[in-house]
Formats: sequence, C-alpha cells, structure tokens
Amino acid sequence: MQEGNKICIVQGWRGPHVSIFIPSDNSISPFRALRLAQAIYAGIPEKRLQAIKALLRGVAETYKLWGEICLEKNDKDISNIIQRFIGNVESIKDVKEGLGVEGLFHREIFELWSNKLPPDFEFRGRNRQPPRDPINAVISYGNSLMYKLCVPPLQKAGFNTGLGFLHQPGRGRHTLALDMAELVKPIFVEAVCWVMASDGRFTKDMATATAEGCFLNSEGKRLYRFVLSEMAQKVLEEGEKCHFGWPVSLLKALEGASLQIKDNLLRGKIPKAWTVFGRPAKYV
Repeated sequence: MQEGNKICIVQGWRGPHVSIFIPSDNSISPFRALRLAQAIYAGIPEKRLQAIKALLRGVAETYKLWGEICLEKNDKDISNIIQRFIGNVESIKDVKEGLGVEGLFHREIFELWSNKLPPDFEFRGRNRQPPRDPINAVISYGNSLMYKLCVPPLQKAGFNTGLGFLHQPGRGRHTLALDMAELVKPIFVEAVCWVMASDGRFTKDMATATAEGCFLNSEGKRLYRFVLSEMAQKVLEEGEKCHFGWPVSLLKALEGASLQIKDNLLRGKIPKAWTVFGRPAKYV
C-alpha cells in the first residue's frame, strides 16, 4: 500500500493487474474514509489476516446453524468438521493460508454430503465450471445468485467491492462480495439444496445435462427460489414479503451485514467473527 499527497494505491494480481485509487481529499469522494480503511485492512498483512480470521470464524458459526437445520441434533460428524476448521483458522499465520484452510473445510463438508444425501443423487463431491450433476447444478446456481445479491448492499454502503480480504482481486471481480457470500451460502445455498434433495421435492429431471455441463432448468430454478423464501422465513423469522422476487428479510440481512463491516473498519475494531445472522461476537 502506498499513500501520497493525492492517492492511496492498493495493487493486486489475479490475471490482469488491478490498482485501486483513493482520493486524499474528502470533498472528492464521500466514501474516502471507508475506502481508505478498507485498503489499510486489505493492504497490511497483519490487518488482512485479522479480517480473514473474522470472516472464517463467521463461516464456522454459519455452518453450526447449517447443522441445526439439515442434520440430527448434536450430529458428531459436522461438529468434528467444524471444530477442526476452527482450530485450523486459529493457526493461520499468513494470508495465503486462508483460502487453503477454507478449501479443505469445504472438501470435508462435501464428503459428509456424499455420505448423507439420498443415494439416488449419486453425489460424489463438489465440481464446478461446469457442474456435472444435479446437486452441483443447484449449488452453482445458488452460489452465483448469492454473490450477485451481495454486491448492491456493499456498494450502497460505500465499499469498493473489487477489494476483499480472503479472495484475491481481479478485473471485473467483486472480491468483497465473494467474501461476504461465504457467510450466507451455507444457509441460502447449501441448506436450501439439502432441503430440496432430502424432502423429495427436487428430482434429477429438474437439471439438464449437456455437453457444456449440468444446469438447472426453469422448473429447478423455480423450486430453488421457492425453498430459498421458505428458508429466509425460517431463519430470519420475518414474513414472506419479497422485493423483485427476493425475500426482503434476506436483503435486509445483507444490508445490515454490510453496514456492520463498514462500522468495524471505520472504527478499526474487528469482531472475533463477522456474521449475517446476529450471533454475538466479541471484539479482538
């Protein structure tokens, strides 16, 4: 990170070179203070590591909720996976380790899926770009939607969504939205997919296999959106009201999380865990 008289530059590399410019004059941009704080936490390794750990601890909290929704009470398998993940998060010494720890955790999660989902789906683990089976088609569709839903509230709060903490920046890539989506995907993608498959409403013919991959058809997408609304009502405990087809309670939760992260960065005080679902977290 470099701060001169007129600009602050944060440089990243993921494919094309990416530079983020921050005016030094508050009159030029009303978002200068936030974007400078965002750049400091992304550009200084110690602070970035602090943000990454807060994000990943929040992911662990969300998966505890996932287990309550999708599995039997006190399921030992998910509890053990989460506890290993938490231990690995606490042992991270370098920002480069963050994605590796997160990736290992999700591989363990999807191994659990392969053992506990109805065998008719023949789920053998996560695959993407393209997805190659109906379950992965649901997950990829949901992940894409959650990523896109995270962009507007972050932009409204004043963030530069191209600059995140866990994920690397790249041209045309809303990296901060990828980060925040990690906090909601376990519930609004994975729990939705699990419920669809487990209660018999989702069938293989709701996804279409092509030479380019396996993708949800219109019937599958409608079911996903319907179960998503059910999940929002259950988890966020609000009515069924929707805005442009999306549960209002979910949109409010994402906006609230964006404002909380904004407040944390401006205060220079990161909580132990970032969450979307209002679970208490001590500051570190």
